[in-house]
Amino acid sequence: MAILLQIGIVFCVCLAGEAISLFLPFPLPGSVISMALLFALLMTKVLKTEQIKQKAEFLSRNMGICFIPAGVGIISSFSDVEGFIMPLIAVVIITTMITFMAVSGSVWGVIKLQEAILKKKKGEKCE
Repeated sequence: MAILLQIGIVFCVCLAGEAISLFLPFPLPGSVISMALLFALLMTKVLKTEQIKQKAEFLSRNMGICFIPAGVGIISSFSDVEGFIMPLIAVVIITTMITFMAVSGSVWGVIKLQEAILKKKKGEKCE
């Protein structure tokens, strides 16, 4: 019964996000608004992690299922992109490398920032 309540909570947050997106004067996907809304509810402790933990764990374990429709869509429209395979692969590789560099740079920056904060707390000079 608890899992049904958790599914209901997540569904209501998604429904609220979709409703909000209808009233915005600019296009913003309801799913993005729903994620921001869920984040805000969790951060303000209005919604506790335990209230959606089982549902979140289920979705994390079965995330691959969500990619099946996208894969089928790509396969069904393969004839449209057949002549652009090499440029498409190049774009995928380049954007993956850019994403990797951006994430690693961000992680490096956060680590340096944390080290500086720890040194400052200990009374040492930062380099």
